[in-house]
Amino acid sequence: MDSRTMRRRFFSGLFTGLGVVWPILSGLVALIAVLGLIVGLIERWSVQESIYFAFVTGLTIGYGDFAPGSLASRALDQRRRRNLSLAGDSGYFEACAADVLSRRRFSIMR
Repeated sequence: MDSRTMRRRFFSGLFTGLGVVWPILSGLVALIAVLGLIVGLIERWSVQESIYFAFVTGLTIGYGDFAPGSLASRALDQRRRRNLSLAGDSGYFEACAADVLSRRRFSIMR
């Protein structure tokens, strides 16, 4: 297979994969931004500070320079963190289950 055909197949697969993943990723980015803006409104932060806070905490970097102070914004932030971590945990669980099932399948084949 020549390099031009290989490159076409690669980009075709890449764009097909992005077509599947893009709606999910853009939904997560929008959810993080909207919840960060809500916390920012409660805390009276600027839009830039709110978005910064949302992504720094959402990506678990957590510098600590912005922290919600009111009870309502802390509760909302904890809810957001729990929902995002459950989404990550379910992905981890699915990966572990797939690994166990594939090992079982290959051990039966031996």
